[in-house]
Amino acid sequence: VTGTVTASGAVTVGANVETGVTTENTLTQWSATANEGDLDYSVSLHDIRAQAVGTGAGIRFSGRYVDSGSGNAGAGGIDTYKETAVSGEYGFGMRFHTRPDGGSITERLRIDSAGLVGIGCTPSEALQIRQSGANSPTILNECYSTTTSRCGNLLFNKSGSNTAGTVAATEDGEKLGSIAFNG
Repeated sequence: VTGTVTASGAVTVGANVETGVTTENTLTQWSATANEGDLDYSVSLHDIRAQAVGTGAGIRFSGRYVDSGSGNAGAGGIDTYKETAVSGEYGFGMRFHTRPDGGSITERLRIDSAGLVGIGCTPSEALQIRQSGANSPTILNECYSTTTSRCGNLLFNKSGSNTAGTVAATEDGEKLGSIAFNG
């Protein structure tokens, strides 16, 4: 196919789709790039529904789950979502979804427009982890080394300025952080 193609509804392509690329071993390739802010991208997806909370574009991944036949299942995806219903406000977050065996596609990780990260929850802190059921969330820091490298540390650093990466001397008794065990 050459030139401009306009289609409505579902479009199925039974061959390689190549745009601007002549040699690669993949099914679909995009080589043109554009940028917006810090984002460099080759593909842009648009949600054309009326603006509302939760609207935004996404990508669905699927794959075969049986040896024969046409057993394809949704495997997961990545989508963006508008955070408010206010026209003219364009704060969007991003969600990552996976699918467990026997279950449905479920959100696992969310990054809101402020950069807060939630694993298993909507975040209210820089990093928030929540797990339901009998198992509580576990953060595992393993280090396999034959040297005396730094392993298994949780560091609380204080900056003496507004410059990231600088560490200042502290006064005796000054609180840098805490680990709370609440029950």
